[in-house]
Amino acid sequence: MKKLFYILTVFAGFAGASLQAQTVSPDGIAYSDLQVEKQGSQVTMSTVANLNNLQLKSQNMVILTPLLQSADKAHVIRFNPFVITGRARMKALDREIGFGNNPFEQEPVVVFRHKKNQAESIPVTLTTPYESWMRNASLVMEANTTGCASCDVASNITPLSSRILPPLVTPTYELSYVVPPAEPVKQRSETHSAYLNFEVGKSVLLHDFKNNAAELSSVNKIVNEVRNDKNLKFTEFNITGYASPEGGYDYNMKLSENRAKAFATYMKDKENLPASLLKVNWEGEDWIGLRHAIKESNLADRDKILEILNISDINKRKAQLRALNGGRTYRMLLDDYYPSLRRIDYTLAYIARPFDVNEAKQVIKTKPQYLSLNEMFLVANTYPKESPEFKEVFDIAVRLYPTDPVAQQNTAALEIERGATDAGIKRLEAINTPEAWNNLGVAYAKKKEYQQALEYFTKASNAGVEAATQNKNALSQWLDEQ
Repeated sequence: MKKLFYILTVFAGFAGASLQAQTVSPDGIAYSDLQVEKQGSQVTMSTVANLNNLQLKSQNMVILTPLLQSADKAHVIRFNPFVITGRARMKALDREIGFGNNPFEQEPVVVFRHKKNQAESIPVTLTTPYESWMRNASLVMEANTTGCASCDVASNITPLSSRILPPLVTPTYELSYVVPPAEPVKQRSETHSAYLNFEVGKSVLLHDFKNNAAELSSVNKIVNEVRNDKNLKFTEFNITGYASPEGGYDYNMKLSENRAKAFATYMKDKENLPASLLKVNWEGEDWIGLRHAIKESNLADRDKILEILNISDINKRKAQLRALNGGRTYRMLLDDYYPSLRRIDYTLAYIARPFDVNEAKQVIKTKPQYLSLNEMFLVANTYPKESPEFKEVFDIAVRLYPTDPVAQQNTAALEIERGATDAGIKRLEAINTPEAWNNLGVAYAKKKEYQQALEYFTKASNAGVEAATQNKNALSQWLDEQ
């Protein structure tokens, strides 16, 4: 071992967090300006050991060994020591080293000869590769004082920091809520069915025939609700007539036409609907309605009926239905399924006026269909995001606008925010917008699928979503600090 010289390495320019002002050891050494910095895979710690109050006998030596240790002491790093000697001990060290003896278990960073009553300090700089356990590690200084012949005199441990690095805080991510575009004209419509009875083969609408009075009363109530609402402008009353498929095709087509026109005449004459609002259509036999009803049923021969309904030739279709199961199935269809096909559908079209946010907060409770998505969004933003009212508005929006991507996206954002991450992902996978990509990034980050999260954040950031840029940077920095 070479002769140890009086060496001091000056440490400057360390940019880190100062963890404490000053700590004084039992032997009078004062440690100050402790700073810690993690850069990439390296952790650097620095402090200054002030020796002004150290009372060291001429023949004694203090070996200062910095220790970095985990809370459970399972991990310990012993750094190279800093050695402070008295005058006589320094001479003895020089002789010992001159004879080729190494008195130290670890090579000292510096051997410093202490001079009494002088201002002295040693800058201490420690660097080590980062490991995750260091987040909760403490830094202490072990001091062992020996006298002549290396006999132990005293020892102590001085805590410099109970935790060198702050705990990792999981990033918070910003979800994208999209403001729906304003709707210049809020055109709305609602469709209802009237199951009116006519005498066999006839198309005269009799008010008091069978249950017609009740059906027409229901129509009256629905129509008056729209035309008497000052918030609405009634624009169209569209009528479509249907018939059940027994009998001849052309006959049923004409029957559905005549009965639709009879209903239109009734609405014009008895309900005083202007002729300009009335639009009359007819579809004849309602095979679509029958197919849907059979598909939703649990009939024993359901699949066979559906197979027959797919026959393109209507006459063959009808013949096979009549013959199925010895005619028993057809009689069941006539009794249980055909009556609901004999109906008139009517659609009321109207325009809803614009509402300010205070009006909209009341309208959404009773007639939410009168509101645009934009108006609903403004209502939602009057409530805290964590409130049940905020969630309720988005639930209403997605129920009334189930195919609208903005409604779906905002509902997905709320689901992710409230922990229903998988439900949010399922909604968003069908939406191809930058804001949806950002929200998918948030969802996957919450699921700890960080690589996929970064891919979505990057994609959304490149498309100009500012929140995605912030989310990507926060996640990247957090991953770097692991």
